[in-house]
Amino acid sequence: MTDQLRALEEELANDPGNPELFAELTGQLWEEGDWRGVHQLYEQVAESGNHSLDFSVLAGKLRGLADRLDPGPEKGKVLLLLGDLFLHRLQSHENGMDAYQEAFKAHPHDVTPLRRAREIYHQRKDWEHLLMIYRIEKQVASSEEERVAILVSV
Repeated sequence: MTDQLRALEEELANDPGNPELFAELTGQLWEEGDWRGVHQLYEQVAESGNHSLDFSVLAGKLRGLADRLDPGPEKGKVLLLLGDLFLHRLQSHENGMDAYQEAFKAHPHDVTPLRRAREIYHQRKDWEHLLMIYRIEKQVASSEEERVAILVSV
């Protein structure tokens, strides 16, 4: 992290309700390619309650980033975060579940999106989709032990 970014972070910590500082810092973080830092900043500022944030802006930028990335771990992580934002910050179930599905397709070695989707389907008592997720998890399990654990949890 550059000295300029540290100085902006410090200024924002002292004045968390300052939208100009927030915009400048998020702009710098995007330029650095630090999408995790941008998300962390959104969460910190949202927790402070001193600044009204539009998480749909972050979601749009993450969507654009994901669209530019090749399939793989990084794209999967961006889409996983996008799914979390849609579900927990923007209350958009359909978009969140779509992002989880895309995350798994982008990086099928990471079953985190499947587990998150499974939790949502379980909470909603959507048994048909829940069983579908268990079947997919069983198919991609790397060992017999994992497959047995999945079957036991059903």
